[in-house]
Amino acid sequence: QVDEVIAGTHDRHNAIKICDTPQILIDVGCEQLPILYTQNHLKDALHPKSKLNSHWHGLTPEQIKQIPELLKTPAILMDSLNNDGSIIAVLPMLDEDNAPIFATIKPNGYGVYESKIVDLNYMLSIYGKDKGFENYIKKIIEQDKLLYWNYEKSQVIQCAELLMAQ
Repeated sequence: QVDEVIAGTHDRHNAIKICDTPQILIDVGCEQLPILYTQNHLKDALHPKSKLNSHWHGLTPEQIKQIPELLKTPAILMDSLNNDGSIIAVLPMLDEDNAPIFATIKPNGYGVYESKIVDLNYMLSIYGKDKGFENYIKKIIEQDKLLYWNYEKSQVIQCAELLMAQ
């Protein structure tokens, strides 16, 4: 579906399906629903980074295509600091600036897929967290919002020692 969106052949009224919700996200409160992502958000995630637009994330199609597998075994899962009910999966992958990739999911909502309104877990954004990552993790721990941590996967994003210190 990523290739179809890039080529302009994907039905413009439909979100794209990232995957079915992995068990690890079900364990922290998501229902077993498809995880969907809007085409506009995908295009923003793929657009080269620029100071002109903070929604342009500079990810590659290959990185986006790895998201379904990486969601099964994230480095970290945490509740958002925004208190909006979102869950952030910190994936064991870095962007072009060596920033850990965050996938923000709003659980248990609805959206349009295959021309029908369906229940879903909505992928809000996929981006490299390049500013303030260390402080962000400290706040997550201070506010007791850490849901899951995989030591081995967190080494990929170079934050295992940070989490152990907290």
